[in-house]
Amino acid sequence: MRELVNQFAHDYVLDLERRVYSGDEQRRLNNPVVFLFVGDKSLEALVAIHELNRRKWSNSASVAYVHAYTAETSEREHVYSFRLPRPDADKKTIRKELHQQFYQDEAGRYELNRLYRQVSSWIGEHGTAFASFQKINIAVVTRVDDVSNVLLPELTLLAKSIFQESFKNVQIDLYALIKEKSESGEFGYAASLGISFLQELDRYQNADFTFRADLQVTEDKIKLPVEHAGGPLFSLAYLLGDKNERGVLSASSMKENYELISNLNLLKNRQYNLQESELPFSGKNEGYNEAQFIRNIMSGTTKNAYASAGFAKVSRPSKQIAFTVLAAYYSQFLHRLQKVATADKRDILALLALDAASLQKKVIGMLPEESRLEGLHSLMSDRVSFGELKEMTLQEAEEALYRDGSQRFFVSHFVQPALERLAEQRIGDQLSALLNRNVIENEAYGFYHAYTWTSDSEQGIAGELHRLVKDTNRQLDAAKAELADVYRQRAWEQPFKKGGLFTSDKERVKSFIRYFFEYVYGKKYEILGLEIQLQLLQQQIGALEEIHARIGKKIVELNETERLLHALAQESLSETTDGFGKNMKEYYTGVVAAVMQEQEAKRGQRFVFEDRFLGSPVRMLTSSMSELISRFIEVCRSVILPSEPFQLLFEEELLRRANVAGHFEQREILSKESLFKELYHALEDNAAIHIEVFHYAQKHRYEETYFFADFSSEFIRFAFDYDKGTRTYKLGCIHEKRSSGIEKMKLMGGFHMDDLMYVRNGRKYYDSYVANGYQFHGETPERDRF
Repeated sequence: MRELVNQFAHDYVLDLERRVYSGDEQRRLNNPVVFLFVGDKSLEALVAIHELNRRKWSNSASVAYVHAYTAETSEREHVYSFRLPRPDADKKTIRKELHQQFYQDEAGRYELNRLYRQVSSWIGEHGTAFASFQKINIAVVTRVDDVSNVLLPELTLLAKSIFQESFKNVQIDLYALIKEKSESGEFGYAASLGISFLQELDRYQNADFTFRADLQVTEDKIKLPVEHAGGPLFSLAYLLGDKNERGVLSASSMKENYELISNLNLLKNRQYNLQESELPFSGKNEGYNEAQFIRNIMSGTTKNAYASAGFAKVSRPSKQIAFTVLAAYYSQFLHRLQKVATADKRDILALLALDAASLQKKVIGMLPEESRLEGLHSLMSDRVSFGELKEMTLQEAEEALYRDGSQRFFVSHFVQPALERLAEQRIGDQLSALLNRNVIENEAYGFYHAYTWTSDSEQGIAGELHRLVKDTNRQLDAAKAELADVYRQRAWEQPFKKGGLFTSDKERVKSFIRYFFEYVYGKKYEILGLEIQLQLLQQQIGALEEIHARIGKKIVELNETERLLHALAQESLSETTDGFGKNMKEYYTGVVAAVMQEQEAKRGQRFVFEDRFLGSPVRMLTSSMSELISRFIEVCRSVILPSEPFQLLFEEELLRRANVAGHFEQREILSKESLFKELYHALEDNAAIHIEVFHYAQKHRYEETYFFADFSSEFIRFAFDYDKGTRTYKLGCIHEKRSSGIEKMKLMGGFHMDDLMYVRNGRKYYDSYVANGYQFHGETPERDRF
């Protein structure tokens, strides 16, 4: 069931995102983009970025992904994978050996050429998905501690040389991921790999960096050189770590890095919508200009400058809303059912045909007709004179006349048929049917009424049946005692017609027999009726107990499910770290109640019992809890969540939820300005740059900040005005018509490789590993650059 509810919340989030981004021209790439992931350690980034782009970019189906790997890759759509050589060398030389084997493997280089040409052709077939087809951007992603990035210039420049045959402009950016949190314990080796790559990267970014190698290979094994003359390998090199500029390691930092890479590529390749210039306040908005950003981070320095970024978002807590709404609706529905109305027990007994009149009717229906006792007179009797008979007890007289024949006649013609008819009654089924029809399906009652009324409680009817059993037992005991007493009496003492002086002996015997059958077997008939009634009552009590237990088991499940749903809702709320998930239960409990009240006024109070929603109350009792929760989910999905309160803008929903308890707590209502300040500072604090720089060494720092939001929203106007007098950074907004939340991205550049704390801390490991015989480079890099 937990999986079912989680899937519901997940589907709601995806559905909301689809509605937010569907037809949204702002999230559309202007020109083709190819992602090149280098190394096995970039696989996680590939999967995450592929999914982010798929969800957020309207033309993401025309984006290609290339993965150069050694052990594991992804089979996702539009992913082209190339397996690099896997040297047998130990880790001391594996990086160097990988570089050498790449050049020795001519067949492998041909396959790589072929793969890049497949990618180029595939992009060409999707040219209509882009407004411009003159430029292509290659986004290279790698982990700095991955051995495969020793081949970064080869993999990058070969791709560039092939794409240049189809595109006039090929631009390449690097996104180097730095993971400082050690999970395997190999912190020294990992740091050495990272430093070796960053050392090489600093060389690649030199203004005089050159490269030449025979990397292009044709099907006829003809080799062609790939050249790069005099300039940095990458237009921009972003360094993104799991430790931010404050030195804080965050569990979510790598996921944020993946979102940064997706958003940075959108920022620089985004299709501009002409309608944006017509928006209010559009004159204040400064768009992203990459050439200007590069100039600004390089300003006043002759050393290579690098960039990093920070990312924060405050989203409508859609997952938490789904959990909370389901739990709130389930509880409200359950609590309505739990309100048991008081009722006269006589009425309840009548509803279930357990009252005295119904009981008597059933008993009469099971007994053979009393008139059939006349059949006893057809029995043959032994010759007994009246003189002998009158001195006998009734029991002795019956034995003398009929031996056991009269008793056998009564058993076969009365007792057995009555018991057979009782056995055919299916008391449990009859009682269940009456309970379903007259109580559970009755809109005035329900199955909580059924549970209460079938109990031994003061409100239940079980006590009434037990009293009937006691009364029947008393009557039965009295009838049996009376019969036993009669059997002990003398025949002569009985009030039958004995006749006069002239009455024959034979006539007196017949008169006695007539009286005997009428009185004694009439009493036996009465006793049989009481016995049948007693058994019927006992079966009804048993059926009632069984029904009560069955409903009770379901109610326990319903109550346990209620606790589980609220626990899941609370769990989901604990996942919110931005502080904007408060008052969720209080607010949405009221919203759900109002929505359902409105829907019931339109559709009728019992519309949820339609088959397409919860189904009948009886069906609810017989369904598994998973099936039942699926039906509650359907009510939430099709009735509650599409309603107006769930279509509010992000800011409006946040403000309403923030103030939901104001009236009850008599506290000051949170103003819109106060809420915007909280939101502004939360985004600012969480958007810390994802790299730790030694601030005393960093002489130049240039920043730009961009919101991804609706530029016409009140919050964005607030943010643009908030620090306009003291602002030292460029501020812009990527306009998106969206109600799900706000994202903030900060770009920072201008630092050098030796400004990084990662480099300062890792250099000692690199030097020590090299001194101990580790060879990290394919060819000797320019040493001591930092």
